[in-house]
Amino acid sequence: MTHPLVTRLAPMMDGDLGQLRAIVAEWVLCTECEKQRAALRAFGGELGAVQRRIRNRAVPPTCEEIEIALTAVLALAGRRTQTPPTPPVLDPAVFSFSALSFSSESSSALSFSGKGGGKGPSRSS
Repeated sequence: MTHPLVTRLAPMMDGDLGQLRAIVAEWVLCTECEKQRAALRAFGGELGAVQRRIRNRAVPPTCEEIEIALTAVLALAGRRTQTPPTPPVLDPAVFSFSALSFSSESSSALSFSGKGGGKGPSRSS
């Protein structure tokens, strides 16, 4: 099912960009979820690019093709605004900063001895 905003915008894509963005702004104001508001803002920011691509086509797209394009842009805007995954927590039993030691003899000397009997990267000048 096509998103209602996409359905509303598709027949108007050859119109004024400011008007299109104003419609998206109305949706932003009426949406309660911050993630959805962020996605709609990103979507509104892409409307000019969509208009340019439509205008650059040799054959004008159908309303259905415009709906498909806008649906894709809306989906991508939603993905782009999602929070990145939380990085994994390093297991202190395997890696700790206390395993790093710096030599006072040379500023470029670095040694590492982690779990496994001191095997691991080491560098000295």
